[in-house]
Amino acid sequence: CSATPIIQILDPRKGGICPDPCSSALLNSSTYINICPCQTDPAQQILDPRKGGLCPDPCSSQFLNQSTSIEVCPCPLIQTDFDKDKRKDGLCKCQVIFESTPNETCKCPSDQAELDQDPRKDGICKSAIVTQDDYYAPKPDEDDQSGLGWRKILLIVMLAVGGVIIITVLIVIITLSQKRNSYKLESTTD
Repeated sequence: CSATPIIQILDPRKGGICPDPCSSALLNSSTYINICPCQTDPAQQILDPRKGGLCPDPCSSQFLNQSTSIEVCPCPLIQTDFDKDKRKDGLCKCQVIFESTPNETCKCPSDQAELDQDPRKDGICKSAIVTQDDYYAPKPDEDDQSGLGWRKILLIVMLAVGGVIIITVLIVIITLSQKRNSYKLESTTD
């Protein structure tokens, strides 16, 4: 086997008995593109040590598009880079969350463990999870040690309703007795 890459590329034994100069194990940042052409598949381009130099970098903004896989080119972790990424409203949406990411764009987590990992936990998502300490519970009446102050309210309501019923009955009785008396007076005068 020849040690010269140009001869290796033409050798029919390459990849078998002789090494393939274009295998990822033998490629380096200075392997000539006339010997080993640049990859065209983004998944292979990302593994090529010549990317961003002799070969294009599939993750550079020049080649990145809305459908570039996040497995090939991960979403940017720096907000200024993320804001320029063509996938920010698509594949990268909610994959990376910053302190300023609005709740309308990416909902705050409802699970405490997830909220602890969210960079918005002390800002936008501060009130995402309500704990027992967050709400006001009225205190029981001073003289009601069992916490059953509702019984007093129920008693007051029942007394008020009972009072209204008694007054209504008295009005009906008085009205009926007045009508009966007026009827008796009319019948005695006839």
